[in-house]
Amino acid sequence: MTLASFLNRISGFTGTLYNASSMHRKIKAEATLGTDTYTISLLWQNSFNAVIQPAGKSAEELRDELPLETDMVIDAGGYFKDLDNEANAQKLFLRYKKPVVYFDKKGSLVVYTEKGILPFDEAKLKKQDRLTFLDQVYTTGSNVLQQEDAIGILTVGSEMMLRDLLQSSWRLRGLDKGQKIRF
Repeated sequence: MTLASFLNRISGFTGTLYNASSMHRKIKAEATLGTDTYTISLLWQNSFNAVIQPAGKSAEELRDELPLETDMVIDAGGYFKDLDNEANAQKLFLRYKKPVVYFDKKGSLVVYTEKGILPFDEAKLKKQDRLTFLDQVYTTGSNVLQQEDAIGILTVGSEMMLRDLLQSSWRLRGLDKGQKIRF
């Protein structure tokens, strides 16, 4: 905010325009028309038949029913609140048999591995050799790059707004380049 006061010209972009009132007064926030429609079109094209109706009702049962062909679990619906992120990462590690990237209690990006919990930068994992777990808090604004053909599982809740669904979908930054979402 202070730096913006010293600049004559400011430009940028965000996917979270709903918080424009918290931006510097010099910033004139403008939505790009068609963005929501574009995202819905991509989801329709790539994920129309990708809705999974789980049999289980508990978080434990839902975790056990997640498809094995998964690179990112995006818990926008908030189903996995029964455990903290570390415990969820541990359960996913045991299920998928590969390291799990997640945000710890301090908001740092870490990796649950067979050697313990490591800072993300120190783990030096290839995108295809890991799974990413985003709890409901991190389904907006987080940026954990995935492989080009990544498949994300996005939980949907009955109280979700369209904005939350669209934001959560774009955690797969390559959604328009071949990455896919299952709901």
